[in-house]
Amino acid sequence: MSNEIVKYSNQFNAQALRKFTALDLDLLMAIAARVRDKEIDEVTFTFEELRRLAHVKKNLTDKELAARIVEVNDRLLACRFRFQDDSRTVQFTLFSGFETDWKTRKLLVAVNPRFSFLLNDLTSQFTRFELAEFTALKSSYAKETYRRLKQYRQTGVWKVSIEEFRRLLDVPESYQTRDLNKRVLKPIQDELGPLLNLVVHKKFHKKGTGRGGRSLVGLEFEF
Repeated sequence: MSNEIVKYSNQFNAQALRKFTALDLDLLMAIAARVRDKEIDEVTFTFEELRRLAHVKKNLTDKELAARIVEVNDRLLACRFRFQDDSRTVQFTLFSGFETDWKTRKLLVAVNPRFSFLLNDLTSQFTRFELAEFTALKSSYAKETYRRLKQYRQTGVWKVSIEEFRRLLDVPESYQTRDLNKRVLKPIQDELGPLLNLVVHKKFHKKGTGRGGRSLVGLEFEF
């Protein structure tokens, strides 16, 4: 179990996972790791298996775990997964079925067959990381940054505008730059700095002369 690998199409990284907690992300990535390359087959997990994969705290009861799994799927259903080109927009859900049974202590998951390519037959343009390393992170912001950095593992640099960064990590609109520094970037640096030798460079735009004459417009993550 310790060598479980999460692997999915880079297109999944463009999706913002709204209101996902750290535990929600751990459960989702544990599920993604096991349904990978299963095509459209249904995959059954025991609660004990999910506990091991996602490193769930021991004080969480089976009924509480079942409730969290249901919440994860509720949040997935609320996500607007979509592809867009010059002529059309396609919206979809990644999983076509989640069946949580707290009496048998099992979860049955089915991948949406139309979009199973996000998790199957990945030969290029994919993100890959160790599930154990991901679940060891504490902050949801660190987890969400970690998996996107892994998309750029060959170059060691992720450049992103501040607007896109806020969207991808679901940063509250009320957060000013000082809140962003303290509540988002600091936990990312604290956790991923030692792990990935991460350095965060801030990009500013000068608005004028005097105090307060520049605004944060982008971030560059070097690792």
